[in-house]
Amino acid sequence: MGNYENQKVSAIEEVLSGNKFLTFQDKYIGNGKGKLKGFKKGAIKTSSKGMASANRKLPADLDPKMQKEIEEIAMKAFKVLGSSGNSRIDFLVDDKAKKVYINEINSIPGSLAFYLWDAKDINFTQVLDDMIQIGIKDYKKRVSKTHSFESNILAGFAANHGVKGMKGMKGKLR
Repeated sequence: MGNYENQKVSAIEEVLSGNKFLTFQDKYIGNGKGKLKGFKKGAIKTSSKGMASANRKLPADLDPKMQKEIEEIAMKAFKVLGSSGNSRIDFLVDDKAKKVYINEINSIPGSLAFYLWDAKDINFTQVLDDMIQIGIKDYKKRVSKTHSFESNILAGFAANHGVKGMKGMKGKLR
């Protein structure tokens, strides 16, 4: 969450699958019980299908060095893409090579994944307040780039004739 100037990351979750990779069945059909493993503030249980019913581990099972690397890559990617607001960045981890890869960046995630912020002791009200403040700041920045002038300083200066109208101006421009 953030903008070009400031970024912060939520807790990192690990979506669990009985397969080596998250399958279509895991992601869209659902066969999990919708529990967060290791979540100290209480497991989130859902009755819907798809990702909402996937089993998750929070925090993800990462060594501190890998966690820091993922957080740094996430913030750099967010900044390089000029993201603003709340995005979800999915990663793939090669356990053997100990390498991290960005899988996708979802600039408009379907949910705020509030529980990821809650795991970092940032409550829902604060998440919404932060997002509103980011939106206001971005709006003010965009509006400040638009300027209007009360007088038209170019009026009568071949503005209506384009480059062809400039031919007769030769020697008159200083």
